[in-house]
Order: sequence, then C-alpha cells, then structure tokens
Amino acid sequence: MMRALLIGAALVAATCVISCSDRFAERAYRDQLQPSQRGDPFKVIFSGISTMLIDDGKTQILIDGYFSRAPYIPLIQRTAPDLTQIKHAAQALDIREFACPSGHDVKNCPQKQHRGLSWVIPVHAHYDHAMDSAILAAKYKSGLIADTSVERLIMPSKEYVEDTATPEFWDPADLDWNIFRERPPVMDTDPTLEFTSGDFKITLIKTAHIETPIHRLFGKKITPNYFNFPSGISSMGEGASISVHIKHGDRSMLIIGSAGELAAQLAKARDLVIDTDVVFFGIGGLGLQGLGLQKKKRADLIQGVVETTGARRVIPIHWDSHTQQLFSSFPPELNPELEAFWLNNLNATLETLEEVELHNEGMQVVFAPVLQPFDPFQGLD
Repeated sequence: MMRALLIGAALVAATCVISCSDRFAERAYRDQLQPSQRGDPFKVIFSGISTMLIDDGKTQILIDGYFSRAPYIPLIQRTAPDLTQIKHAAQALDIREFACPSGHDVKNCPQKQHRGLSWVIPVHAHYDHAMDSAILAAKYKSGLIADTSVERLIMPSKEYVEDTATPEFWDPADLDWNIFRERPPVMDTDPTLEFTSGDFKITLIKTAHIETPIHRLFGKKITPNYFNFPSGISSMGEGASISVHIKHGDRSMLIIGSAGELAAQLAKARDLVIDTDVVFFGIGGLGLQGLGLQKKKRADLIQGVVETTGARRVIPIHWDSHTQQLFSSFPPELNPELEAFWLNNLNATLETLEEVELHNEGMQVVFAPVLQPFDPFQGLD
C-alpha cells in the first residue's frame, strides 16, 4: 500500500516538476539579497532546506546542520550521514570549534563568553534537519539542543562515525562525544526556552509541523530507542518541532522550519516574537495541491505569521530538492541555482506569498543566496 501511494505521488509530481515550479525557481534565483561585503561581522550562510549558520564574527549558531544529501529521496532506500559532505560543508562555512576563555565547556561557560560554534539547533528530528547535528556538535564541541527524538540520534551517529571514519579522512578521536554524557537541553514539554550565547538572545518556541501524506507515512512522532545508520527515514521521528527566534542587538529574526498550524502557538509567544524584522519561512508542503493546503488556508497561515510577528521581510526556505549534493566536492559551487523539490507546486505557493506581500505594505518577499554570507537585515531601516 505504501509503495503504491509513493508511486502514485511520483507520477503526479512528474507531470508537475517543471511547470509547477518554473516561475518560483526563476524568482528565487533573481530576487536574492546581496552577499555580504568582506569584513562585515554579522552574516548568515544558507545551505538549503533550513540549514543556516548565523555568525557575528565571535559566536556561531547552527540551525539544523543537514549536509548529507543523497542523490535520491530516501523514501524507500536507507540513508546515513555523509562524512565527506559534512567535512566539506564545515570547511566552506568556516565553522569554528567552541572556545571559552575560562576553559569551560558550553554548558558551564558564562554565556557572554561563548566563542565559535556554541549551539547546534535542529528544528525537529527528521533526517533533513537533524541527521548530521550530533556529529557536528561532537566535532566542534558545541551544545546540542534536543528533544527525546534528537537525543536518540546521538548513539547511532557515534557508532556510524567509529565504524566508517578513518584517520586519513576524519579521525574519530577528534569528535568529543563526552559532551553528550549529560542530557542536552530539551524541548519535550516546555512551550518556550530562552537563553543567550555571546551577543545572541535565542528563544525556542514549540510550533506544529505541517501535516501532509508523506509526513503521516514517515513522520512518526518519536525516534525509536535504538536504530543503526544507514537507516530508513521513518527511524528518525519528528519529535518536538520548534521555531527559533534570534535577537542580535536591535535586530531579530524568526526561523520557521515547517509551517504547520502556527498562528495560535506564535500568538501565545507574541511578546517574544513581536517586531521581528525577518522571518525565514519553511514552505515545504504548502504547495501540495490536493494533498496539502488549499489556497485560502495557505494564505491565512502566511498572513497570520506576518501579522503576529510584524515581519518586514519574508525569506522562503525549505523548498529545494534534497538530492542536490551541494558539498560533494570542495570548494563547493557558490550560489548554485537550487533545484525545486519535485513534489511541491511552488508556483502556487509563490502566488500566495505575493498576494500577502501586496496586502502588507512595507513587507517584502526575497530569497537568500546559497553558500554565500549575507546580512538578512540589509536595506531595512
């Protein structure tokens, strides 16, 4: 039954793959923010899906950390971290090992003293968000924000690295798995979690994952107690989905990895997210016509986020194909033209975004350059 559903979805998508996303792809490549000038201290580097490194020149925050793209959508095949792509990505993004002037680890270091990569924050436990997160945290001695499902990725990741890495490539001894002896900060029950790191003020807000047929088939809520890599993606259950609000100085941004029923949950945290300058909006699944959201519901969802946050800029994320291996070679291509995810009608989503843009004076929809540092607040008064 599952195979039949997947084949049917693939046939439907095959008739739509170009025509249903051509205008979106053209605008996504044309209407991009400009890359940062050399020496600009604050920058974001977007690596597709919803992976982004946020860096102010001193402290780094990594959202998700998914670099291990296979040349296929692993709906049936198994998948695993790709250590080559992870290594290339870390070099290309200039991820720096966590450091504390007083010599403590990230959990005991005074928050203002955080230097280098302090936190890896997956927005939920699905493979395209969290699969590489434990490896990156161990490699760079950073903290990992985790619910139960993300936490259960740690042991399979450790065993996979020990079984597959070699000193010539990446010495397993370089990875500090001791940082996970204590339970990572968790988001299982609390609706919000606030903390600081360097000059960043970070708020995690529990928000719903979008419901689609693919999500219902493979998005089990809790990752099993034990599994091995390579693994089917159903082994990496969603767990608790979160959105991440980051304030730096007088600027702030909200990263929404998946656009489920957001309005009520964001409204409860309105005092935390109001006057957000930029929303990175995960639009994956919003264009599944007949399978996902109809136009009015899609418009209400996007409008609700804009009204609740007061955002002046929306940057769509989580719309590109999982099969485009951005880090298969080094150095990677700068600002490649991302391939649209074949199962999404992105033109329909773009139409809705443009309608919301027209309805909200002063709000603009723009796109992020890929693998190039940029300032998401550039041009905002």
